[in-house]
Amino acid sequence: MKVVHVMTSTAGGAGIAATRIHNAQRASGIDSSVLCLARPGGSNDNVHQFPTRFPTLGERIALKAGIRLSNADRISHRLGTLGVTGISFSEPVSDHDILAHPLVRDADVINLHWVGGFLDWRAFFGRVNKPVTWTLHDLIPVLGGFHF
Repeated sequence: MKVVHVMTSTAGGAGIAATRIHNAQRASGIDSSVLCLARPGGSNDNVHQFPTRFPTLGERIALKAGIRLSNADRISHRLGTLGVTGISFSEPVSDHDILAHPLVRDADVINLHWVGGFLDWRAFFGRVNKPVTWTLHDLIPVLGGFHF
């Protein structure tokens, strides 16, 4: 069985816990790998960082002009204009398509962890066609983006 653990970062409580689960599965003979957006330090052959894409010239010009092209930027800006500041909130939208990544395509099971800013909930759950587990490190999935 191939399991892929998807998380925003390997750092922090959720990232550390997810990495421990991954390592325990590997020690038990399960073909486990990690796909993360940020991989600060450390080296593990089965931890893979999602490829970053640098903004094009047109995207950089739009950003300088105050035009928000990504879903996450638009929602973040909208929350700011509504005066929603000082609240821990992670947008359930992302411009990353994790379903296209080879680790996710080849996995038998996808285990989501803390995926704020990395997983586009609507796009992912609308297209995924394999078993998904979601290890709840906080209540973001229940509260729609608000941390607790």
